[in-house]
Amino acid sequence: MTSITLQQVLNTAVHTVEAAATMAEVWRRMEELRISCVVIVEGRRPRGIFTERDSVTLVARGGWRDAAPIAEHMREPLLVGNPGMDIHRAYQLMAARNVRHLLLVDAGGDLLGLVTEGDLLRGIGLELLVQPRMVESAMTGKVVTLEEDDSLLAAARVMSERVLSCLVVVRAGRPTGILSERDIVRLSRRGEDPAAVVLGAVMSRPLISIRADEHLAMAMQRMEQSGIRRLVVLDADGRLCGLLTRHDLVKALREHYVELLQATIDRLEQDLNTTRDHLNSVEHRLLERSVMSQVNDAVFVVDLASGRVVEANEQAGDLLGHSQAQTRELYCHEIAELCGGADDWPGWVAAFIRRGFQTEETRMRRKSGDWFPAEVSLRHVRDAGRDFLVAVARDISRRKHDEARIRLDREQQRALREILEIGIGDGSPSQRLERCLDRLLAVSWLTLLPKGGIFVMQEGALRLKAQRNFSPEIQASCDRVALGHCLCGRVAASGRTEYAACVDHRHDITYPGMTDHGHYSLPLAAAGEVLGVLVLYLPVGHPRLAEEQEFLEAVGGGLAGVLRRDRMEQTVAAKEAEIHLLLDSTAEAIFGVNIQCRCTFVNRACVELLGYDAAEELLGQPIHELIHHTHADGRPYPAADCPALPRESLREKRHVESEVFWRKDGTSLPVEYWSHPVLREDQLVGAVITFIDITQRQAAEEKLRLAAKVFDSTLEGVMVTDAETRVLFVNRAFTTITGYSEGEIVGKTPRLLASGRHDDPFYRELWREIDENGGWQGEIWNRTKAGVEYPEWLSISAVHDAAGRVLNYVGVFADISQIKHSEAQLEHLAHHDPLTALPNRTLFQSRLAHAIHVSRRHGGGLGLLFMDLDGFKNINDSLGHPAGDELLQAIARRLSENLRTVDTLARLGGDEFVVLLEDLEGPNEAAVVAQNLLALLRQPFRLSGGQEVFSGASIGISLFPDDASDATHLVRNADAALYQAKSQGRDTYRFYTEALTRVANERLRLESRLRGALERGEFILHYQPQFATSDGLLVGAEALLRWLTPEGELEAPARFIPLAEETGLIRPIGEWVLRAACAQFRVWFDAGMPPIKLAVNLSSRQIEQRDLIERLQAVLEETRFPAQLLELELTESAIMAQGDQAPAALAALKRLGVSLAIDDFGTGYSSLAYLKRFAVDKLKIDRSFMRDIPQDINDVEIAATIIAMAKNLKLKVLAEGVETAEQLAFLQIHDCDAWQGYHFSRPLPAADFLEMWRRLLRA
Repeated sequence: MTSITLQQVLNTAVHTVEAAATMAEVWRRMEELRISCVVIVEGRRPRGIFTERDSVTLVARGGWRDAAPIAEHMREPLLVGNPGMDIHRAYQLMAARNVRHLLLVDAGGDLLGLVTEGDLLRGIGLELLVQPRMVESAMTGKVVTLEEDDSLLAAARVMSERVLSCLVVVRAGRPTGILSERDIVRLSRRGEDPAAVVLGAVMSRPLISIRADEHLAMAMQRMEQSGIRRLVVLDADGRLCGLLTRHDLVKALREHYVELLQATIDRLEQDLNTTRDHLNSVEHRLLERSVMSQVNDAVFVVDLASGRVVEANEQAGDLLGHSQAQTRELYCHEIAELCGGADDWPGWVAAFIRRGFQTEETRMRRKSGDWFPAEVSLRHVRDAGRDFLVAVARDISRRKHDEARIRLDREQQRALREILEIGIGDGSPSQRLERCLDRLLAVSWLTLLPKGGIFVMQEGALRLKAQRNFSPEIQASCDRVALGHCLCGRVAASGRTEYAACVDHRHDITYPGMTDHGHYSLPLAAAGEVLGVLVLYLPVGHPRLAEEQEFLEAVGGGLAGVLRRDRMEQTVAAKEAEIHLLLDSTAEAIFGVNIQCRCTFVNRACVELLGYDAAEELLGQPIHELIHHTHADGRPYPAADCPALPRESLREKRHVESEVFWRKDGTSLPVEYWSHPVLREDQLVGAVITFIDITQRQAAEEKLRLAAKVFDSTLEGVMVTDAETRVLFVNRAFTTITGYSEGEIVGKTPRLLASGRHDDPFYRELWREIDENGGWQGEIWNRTKAGVEYPEWLSISAVHDAAGRVLNYVGVFADISQIKHSEAQLEHLAHHDPLTALPNRTLFQSRLAHAIHVSRRHGGGLGLLFMDLDGFKNINDSLGHPAGDELLQAIARRLSENLRTVDTLARLGGDEFVVLLEDLEGPNEAAVVAQNLLALLRQPFRLSGGQEVFSGASIGISLFPDDASDATHLVRNADAALYQAKSQGRDTYRFYTEALTRVANERLRLESRLRGALERGEFILHYQPQFATSDGLLVGAEALLRWLTPEGELEAPARFIPLAEETGLIRPIGEWVLRAACAQFRVWFDAGMPPIKLAVNLSSRQIEQRDLIERLQAVLEETRFPAQLLELELTESAIMAQGDQAPAALAALKRLGVSLAIDDFGTGYSSLAYLKRFAVDKLKIDRSFMRDIPQDINDVEIAATIIAMAKNLKLKVLAEGVETAEQLAFLQIHDCDAWQGYHFSRPLPAADFLEMWRRLLRA
């Protein structure tokens, strides 16, 4: 039988996915492509496999997620790395693993392809289906059936538990459909509940059946034609009697293969038993001499008592070389080895009588004394009271010789087969040759020394490619052997086997330590060409045996075939490499397809243009579905309509000028392609397609179309002249701009458009620039047909031929009249404030720098007044931004009307103005101007809405050169003076002094340190205890912020808290205070301290935050602090700054569950009206009212009034700054609720506060 390998049935179109692919995607692909498995890969290496059987198991378990990665459910695949493996051996491996798929990988572990049971069926069938076999001999008789109303879940469980590939669905005992693993895959993708789906709704129908008495070949053909893997088997009456699957076919064919081998063995055993059966049939007649003479075998009758032969036939004498008479004088132990010597005879007889019958092989001795092998059948016979031994003997020397020959032949065939399998197996040529040599030297019946080598013919000489036990000296001497030199060289030259009984120092090649040895040198020749030489070492004097030489020459022939195969593979590989190099070196993309439209080869240009990483991603794939599946407009492109693919109706070369292929990333590639049909013996077997990327060509064509369109539709005028500047043609815009039609200007020169504004030197310079540089561009004035002069931006380019001669001039121009006008407007906008039309910062800086320059040259002083409006924010917030803008415009007009024309009034932004006074006589003149400006601003402004508003200002003044020598410092110093004016009451002016600079610098340094203090963790909290006035119990504590600098000093809160408020840093700092205090008190509460109120200040900047409530809620949740124990302290000014939004803001805070207190009550607005409107819980009397109690009668009355008022409004009262016993007594008399102050304790760090708290509890 001819062996079929995995390589011959391999399917390279394997469907692979990555391990992250979802179950939904895998099931979709399995259903749409009608495949039985997918291989999970990492790169090109297989990591797992998922089959239809695994789908059944998943459904049976009742739980999976469509989004789950396939890696969770894949199984370990069966991997094989030998493409030359016989398919029978492959089937044994698959059967042992109970799998139906085998993956073939290369030496690096990369996937080569897939072999299924169907592939094996087609391969095995080619060998064995010539023998008639019936369906009933291979079918499965016990068919599992379920009713139509059974659930899909029940079916899946049955199939999973019994490892079934399908089951038959019946109704009233008659088969109506079949449910296969593929049906399970299809239904799994839908995501329906398998317990709710009945089989009658999802089974596959109609049934495809076959009769039990039909041939298996017919069953296989029907499966292939229908594209199915199973048939229902019916008996002669049409009743279900079995099921035939592809697995059954493979198994049956394999069993048939085994049956053939077994039949051969049975025939051999029958032949061996024929003689024995014949002897048994005549044993009963042995005592009759007439019968004995007719028997071909030797017959002996031995007296068991003496061991002497008492009767023998003529054949017995012939067997031993004695006459009959001489034979009857012999004793059994003299002629047969089986019974031992004379002394052993009694014991042997006793044992034999117990057995009664015996057949065995032994040795017998002839008269000459020679021993020979014999087969002896012994039987105990009793006659007339005496015991006899009847022995039938046969010389089996020939049989032994034949058996030895058969064993030798089998061993030779096995060794030869294994050597050939090694030769065509895995590994490099040298590795395979060395393994072949190892196997040859291991042949037991060859009398070889464990030493030998294989030489390969290369470049006209023999090169040693494989050796065993060659010393370095031999390897060096035999590395290269010339033809005709030494035994090996002579064998290579003559092509005949050379034998030497002894090779000694007289040999052509000698080396140190060389010992005498015998030698076989055999040519490795194929197709009349010597490809190499096999060298084997023999013991000295070993005879030249024909049988041995024949075997070695057979081995040599096999190795020659291996070498020839390697050489052909190398030649093919070199040719393929040459072809691939040729294909890869061309700029055109090329790929080939077979008649099934699968890709057979691609070149590098094709891979790169289509965006793939490697050719393997395309090889073996249906190329149309990958790159040509859709038209450019998105319509599907059926493969049947594709002119690139091979079809019998299209056997000529096809050319498509414009089409799209699709890249790997999903983008389209415009191409022009040619399809060349490939014919073999007039049969269409495929096509070769070449294509080019026409992206640039399309872009160029589009550019030409666009250029033509642009030329005619552009808003710029275009004029083309010849080398003598005669106009050839113009575009539509030229006519629109100049008023000249194409007919009026063609043939004339551009001088027709000249305005007369430019003289001859201008035009000479223009043409010199064109001649030298090939073009000119610039602004020029021309005249329209109507005589109107206009500015245009003109570009002139010269067009040259290959020799550098001017062919044309192209002029492109645009009317820039509007641009000129717009530039003037932009110039004004760039240097003036768009709201007030006053000079902006840029123009002001320019004028200031110019004024300083003039002042330095001619003397005289300058004054800089930096002005900031007072209360402008309130007007903006209350009346709206339009009203604020109108006020700024009115202020600008009023101030401008009352300044000198030489002075500059500028708006720097927001409500900041600056006045530059030039030719200043002295500081008094600046002061007078400042006073006049303030007086102007104190007068009311009436807005268009009827509102009458007032807006004062604060002014800072710096003088040049007294206060600064440059513009930057002059502005900075005026700003410092402005800050001083604002801090000293507003509506005034202040001159700059050096002290202001020091204060400003200190403020900047403090701000810089403050910005990083929170990140550096420099803030700490102190806690001031609060006591009930009536009984002195600790009822709360106020958290107070302290700044501990890196130098270990506490920064005064009065210094840094106002700055934090002004810069906005108070927001993150305030949130930190709240979080840290709540967290600290939570720790104390968890440690067992009783709950008391925690008071935390809330700044006006925090109240302005839109997400204040969310931030407070987050802090309370994060620290688990009870909202009812948190008291937020707000100043009157902070509340009033919220305007109409204040009640809503406070109500939102109250909804959190916290309590609210008015801090420093009495120092701000202090209005009963807002106390009535606002939802507050407590008033805190400012320390300024407590300081002089009881000495100052006014403070006594104010404090008493606040307490009484709070009581009437049902508000709690707490007094701050209590420092004496008299002050505490005053509060007790007037029934104030609580107090805090130095009378008991300063604000304490957390540890000290906790110690004080514990001390009070113990007291």
